[in-house]
Amino acid sequence: MYRQPMAEVFTIREAAERSGLPADTIRYYEREGVLPSPPRTSSGYRLYREEHVQALALARRLRELGLGLREIRAVVAAFHDGECGQLRDELLRLVRSARERLARRREELERTDEALRALEDGLDRVEPRDTRLATVTPCPCVRLALGSADLSAPSAKRAGRLPGRNG
Repeated sequence: MYRQPMAEVFTIREAAERSGLPADTIRYYEREGVLPSPPRTSSGYRLYREEHVQALALARRLRELGLGLREIRAVVAAFHDGECGQLRDELLRLVRSARERLARRREELERTDEALRALEDGLDRVEPRDTRLATVTPCPCVRLALGSADLSAPSAKRAGRLPGRNG
């Protein structure tokens, strides 16, 4: 009688090594429903098959690409239960959405960089020995950081201390 070889099974430690995910992350993903729970031995040890390891590696890669748990859950469900076309459609939708978020984030980072550059330029022009009391007239550094950095503001002119002048 011919027997098919049993599918290779892995412990959580082995599945972690093969997938690149820490064992604690695997347990977390199972608790959150991102991954289906694998079968267990009579003593409660998880037993992973190659398809589990592939799903774990897929989840790891999707997380590296910035997808959230809800999105990863949808892809892994399609991986386990769907067809290739369904998986492709889900991945394509999520990739496009992630790229749109990334483009928005890049714009935010660019605006932040411009604001930091302007602050740095303004701070470079402030006289470091300014002795004004902050409660009377805010220091130009504070005005710059708050974005109200008119260095020719009347308070600076009145005090006779324009940044860059000794005085």
